[in-house]
Amino acid sequence: MLRSRWLVLMLVVLVPIGVGLGKREAVPAEGENYAYIVRSLNQTMTAACSGDVRPDRAVVVGGVTAESVKPSEAKEQIEKQLQAIQTYASQQGGTVHLMERVRAVRGNPRDARNPKMEELPFVVIQRLELDFPLEIDIDSVLERLLQLGLDRYGRNVRPTYRGNTPTVVVHYRFSHLAEKLKSIHQQCKTRALQQWCEANTPTSEHDACTQAITGIAHRLITQRLMLQSQPVLREQGVISPIQISYPWNEAQLSTIELVGDVPLRLHGTITVKIPRPQGW
Repeated sequence: MLRSRWLVLMLVVLVPIGVGLGKREAVPAEGENYAYIVRSLNQTMTAACSGDVRPDRAVVVGGVTAESVKPSEAKEQIEKQLQAIQTYASQQGGTVHLMERVRAVRGNPRDARNPKMEELPFVVIQRLELDFPLEIDIDSVLERLLQLGLDRYGRNVRPTYRGNTPTVVVHYRFSHLAEKLKSIHQQCKTRALQQWCEANTPTSEHDACTQAITGIAHRLITQRLMLQSQPVLREQGVISPIQISYPWNEAQLSTIELVGDVPLRLHGTITVKIPRPQGW
C-alpha cells in the first residue's frame, strides 16, 4: 500500500500533464487517472500497425565515354558532353552527381579484313547519376540524355564492359524516408498504448486510460519494430519484400531504392514498454 502511494506521489511530481504524442486536452489532475499510469508501468505493449511511403526522386544511373588518340582530346570531348548534360538536367529541375572518372589505354589492333576500322587507344569513362523530381517525364528525359551522349547504363560501368543484356537505368529513391518512418513509428506507439488500454480497462474507461498514459508517452521505449513491404522487384531480378528494422539509421535507409515508381505499403508489429520511474 505504501509503495503504491509512493508511485502515485512520484508520478504527480514527475509526469508533465498533457504532454503526449499529439495535441490533446490536458489530462485531469484527479488521482484516479494516475491509477492507469501506475498499472502501465513496466508493462509490455504490442500492436500491429502500417503506413505507406513513396519515392519522390527518379535517378538515371550510367556514364559517358570519350575515345581519342590523345588523353587531352578525350578530356576535351567528355567535358563538352558533360556540359551539355548538366545544362539540360538543370533546365529539367535535375541535379548531376559526378562520380569516378576512369582513364584507360588499349592497344590499337588493326582489323585485317577492314584496315580502316581501328579502335582509338585512349578511353575516358565518367560515371554519373542524374537526380530528377518524380513529376518529370522520365522517358523524354532519358531519350534526350541518350542523344547527349549517355552511352553506359546502370551501375556496372567499367572500361571492359559493353554488353547487350538489358540493364536497369532508372532508380526511384526517397528524399526524406527517415522523417516518414518517424511518423509511422509514432502512430505505431499510439496504437500500442490504445490497444493496451482496450485490453486492460472497461469500455467506458478506454478514452480516459489512453489520455492518461499519453501524458507519459515520451517515456515509451521501443523494444522492437520490424516493418516489411509488399514484395517488389529488385534490380537483381528477384521479387522480395523490403524490411526495415528499428532503430534505423541513414546508412541503412540510403540503400533502399526501387526499380519502379510504386508506394511501399509497410506493415509490422511494434513492442514498447514504459519503465518504472527510477532514472526519470
